[in-house]
Amino acid sequence: MKTKDEAIIDDLFKIKGKAEIVNGEIVTFPPAGALPGYAAGEVFVSLHEYSRHRKIGHAVGANRAFVVNLPPLRSSVQMRHSMSATL
Repeated sequence: MKTKDEAIIDDLFKIKGKAEIVNGEIVTFPPAGALPGYAAGEVFVSLHEYSRHRKIGHAVGANRAFVVNLPPLRSSVQMRHSMSATL
């Protein structure tokens, strides 16, 4: 029998378009526009060349699926506050 997390991940792969799991819920996103898509491409090319030249890691483009186990993250408001406090 699958765990709840495995079931949610299976459901995620059935979604057409961009989506991710946030706090155990599937959240969908509209596709990126031309300018953000161009910027993402530039970042990919730069990371690809860097990793290939140094023979470390792998760069992947947008719209790839990853399953990672991360601890709960602080909200962006808390992150901005804690970052500004250290500057």
